[in-house]
Amino acid sequence: MFIVLILMVSSSSLWSSFLQKFRLSKNSIQKRRINYMYMPEDIHLHNIVFENKELTDWQQWLFHEKFQNPSEISFKEETIQFNVKTETQDEWAYIFLDPTKYRWRDVSWKLSIRRDTPFREFAFNFRYQDFDNRYRYRFENNFIYFDKKIRGIWYNNIASVRFPMSLEIWHDLQIDAYGTVFRCYVDGILRMENSDIELTYGSIAIILWETDGVTDMVAKVSSLSVQEIARSTGIPEALTQEE
Repeated sequence: MFIVLILMVSSSSLWSSFLQKFRLSKNSIQKRRINYMYMPEDIHLHNIVFENKELTDWQQWLFHEKFQNPSEISFKEETIQFNVKTETQDEWAYIFLDPTKYRWRDVSWKLSIRRDTPFREFAFNFRYQDFDNRYRYRFENNFIYFDKKIRGIWYNNIASVRFPMSLEIWHDLQIDAYGTVFRCYVDGILRMENSDIELTYGSIAIILWETDGVTDMVAKVSSLSVQEIARSTGIPEALTQEE
């Protein structure tokens, strides 16, 4: 009986110690996560890690073999021209930078965009790892949406803001990704700020989509660059890194 009592007391003490350590560990993780869920005020733009200016830059873009017909896209100086003739109810344009080569973390993606026909989706994917893992800001139906796709599952309209995109008008788009915080600027105005912890690195992709079987997808993207984001007291983490 005495031995059983000692074992019970000892087990209770061990369990209490485990719970205390677990709570401390959990609290410290939560604190670290909360501290990283904002955009620091002392960030600035650092080195340019990619931009479209020369033929060698254009050659970095890859076409999705299923969704991009090479004849429907052209490159001229600093501009990408999409011209997709709609023949079905599932039309795509899909180009991306190799995510095994470009594993960016904290970067600012700048570009000018223009929509010449009212096709359904004009999407700008970042921390792009593959078709099934990516974040995006999506222009559709007079709104900007923040979405993510993780392990093949879509989480659409996590957040949205109204933004009517006029046809044949150039807009300046900037997407910042720093830690777990993302910002979308259009024409120099902050339109959305979002946060997520799933994807910590990746490249970029531009995807157009139409399903009505009628509307051609005609659009342009120009003056594209990707630049590191660094803190005044820190070292940039945007360059290619292995996990």
